[in-house]
Amino acid sequence: MSRRRRLLLLAVLPPILLAAVRLAMWQTGFSAVDTAAHVYKAEQVRHTAAALFWDTYWYGGSYGVVNYGPLFYLLAAMIPGAVVAVLAAGSLPLATDAYLRRSYGVTSPWPALALAGVLCLYQVNGQDPFLLGLALMVGGLALLSADKPLWAALAVGLALFANPLAVFVGGVFLFADLVVDAGARRKYLRFVAGWAPFILVRGLLALVFAQPTAYLNELPQVGLALAAALLGALLAWTSASVARRRLLALFVIYAVVCVLAAVVRAVPLGNNVNRFALVFAVPLALACGRSRLPRIALVAVVLALAGLQLQAPLRAWATPLRPQATDAAFFAPALRVADRLVGPGERLHVVALKKHWEAYYFPRAGHAMTRGWYRQDDAIHNRLFLEGEYGEADYVAWLQAMGVRYVFLPHAPLDRSSQAEPTLLATSPSFRRVARRGGWTVYELVSAQPMVVPIGHSGRCRVLALDHRVVRLSADAAGSYVLKVSATPFWTVVRGACTVRATTDGFTQLQIAKPGVVVLRFSLELGGFARALR
Repeated sequence: MSRRRRLLLLAVLPPILLAAVRLAMWQTGFSAVDTAAHVYKAEQVRHTAAALFWDTYWYGGSYGVVNYGPLFYLLAAMIPGAVVAVLAAGSLPLATDAYLRRSYGVTSPWPALALAGVLCLYQVNGQDPFLLGLALMVGGLALLSADKPLWAALAVGLALFANPLAVFVGGVFLFADLVVDAGARRKYLRFVAGWAPFILVRGLLALVFAQPTAYLNELPQVGLALAAALLGALLAWTSASVARRRLLALFVIYAVVCVLAAVVRAVPLGNNVNRFALVFAVPLALACGRSRLPRIALVAVVLALAGLQLQAPLRAWATPLRPQATDAAFFAPALRVADRLVGPGERLHVVALKKHWEAYYFPRAGHAMTRGWYRQDDAIHNRLFLEGEYGEADYVAWLQAMGVRYVFLPHAPLDRSSQAEPTLLATSPSFRRVARRGGWTVYELVSAQPMVVPIGHSGRCRVLALDHRVVRLSADAAGSYVLKVSATPFWTVVRGACTVRATTDGFTQLQIAKPGVVVLRFSLELGGFARALR
């Protein structure tokens, strides 16, 4: 195949295949795992850019997008997120082919074509910001291999603001290049110099908008990634390719990262360490080319790698199309009950669904929630769901701490962190069933506590309205109160005699000087930045 035909094939075929997959998903109503979060956040950013920085309706109040990666949501606010994802993922095979050809001497188009197939299956995850970040990251690697370090720094710098995990995945390639290719290190110094301002800004944002975060760190998932790394290292070790040494370094470095992720809790990756293997395992196996392994052993290794890489997306694709609990019609009965029972200043809890569309429909209808769909943000107030098993006492105490009175239980496939909740709700005397509509049962926590509680006195303060970035309260007495909304240095008192500070458990303490209405607004003012950096 001529180079021109090869480039045309890799430029045209992957976007067409990916667009066909997305179209089929849309026509059948099949929702990817993370789609609800991206649709909700893109809608919020379309309404106001302030949504990039704060939302009181998820996780008791969280920064969310600014830490997750704002670039995708800025683009998705202007054009459909699915289009952004298709264009980004569609460019990956071509960029990967250019990088492998220049840096590894890979002349076969099959690794890039295999990547196109993998990305079609990968759409089921709905990890669109990650795919945008990965396209920028691999594009940067391709530019770096073409001796354009400053353009590469721009692409990789933007990847930091699309999805930091994509930079980790590309960073494995980058580190392997540095280890193996001593002659290219001067070029890499120019690249790092160009990249440094992006790192500085990203680091400052991480400091200013810091909140607790935690990723699932499950040994089976890390073990999957390590197995893929070791199998890849075996293929590279026995390869006859001119890039044998570089490929071996790549897989060995990845294996070391997997071990560090498993044993060093300070490495903030958790299960995400497997992203490299889930995208590149089979394409890199094909990049190894001819092998000295016996044919039957070679086939076994490649099939094992394919199994490790593809088992998760294939299992997700096997989920029955209906019912998925993703349609507005499924949520309509619950939202009518919520509108009737839940006041404008209250927070509710929805038992998390497998595809997490509660994180879209409830806040879109004006209801603040305990959770959302950035699982890492459960670390802010919801560690209960990250720590394994929990009993009735733990569950009730958590709901009280979050100011929840009503719990909405969907009768549909649930997230694995929520599997214990239906039994607790149905059997515990702490809950009273108050409604059953459609595919939903609604429970009331008998011993519910309000959203605002006094500290050391008997005064009362209630939330009049809870908006995405505004809290309106009314106090009948001066004094200290705990508002069960996440603390942030960017809370500004725009009405009332009040000061704010953080409690030890991350909520907001109010010191109200006199009775009356108090209004807090999330505002990106210089004073907030100064307080955040203290």
